[in-house]
Amino acid sequence: MNQRDTLQALDADLHAAFADAGFAETALYTDRVNTAVPCRVYVDRDAQTFGNFGEVSGARTVVSLFLVDVADPRSKAQIVLGCETFVLDSKLGEDESLSRWVVTRG
Repeated sequence: MNQRDTLQALDADLHAAFADAGFAETALYTDRVNTAVPCRVYVDRDAQTFGNFGEVSGARTVVSLFLVDVADPRSKAQIVLGCETFVLDSKLGEDESLSRWVVTRG
């Protein structure tokens, strides 16, 4: 098993455990052509950002998507989680398993 497969398997196990405890969710990812795909997500509300010298520059909501569920998440796509809709705004980063996005309310 390579590093990517190991990380994806670990993240899947962690998400299942967190979902059982109420700390992770399954949502619908909808792209620009309105294709809805179920996906596992983490939602971090009021995540604070810090500048170069430790100053807090504001709070934001960050959604982490599993790349095995959504291989190529795109800006302006929507994440529907229950009665909430988030719009992918700017990508914060990505590893072999997760893609992290700053989102706005849709």
